[in-house]
Amino acid sequence: MARAITDSLTTREELFIRTKVWVQDMKNEQIADEAVKTSLKKLNMVSVDLVLLH
Repeated sequence: MARAITDSLTTREELFIRTKVWVQDMKNEQIADEAVKTSLKKLNMVSVDLVLLH
């Protein structure tokens, strides 16, 4: 997604980006936070519009 934005194929405003945190990553706030940070890194994004708790 970040590449599509960088390559001007789309704009960030045109996208609704979501990620999810699996139940095994919700043992505590620190683990959940790390799961979100890992997702952001994989997406090469600084933020998402929605985090699903799955």
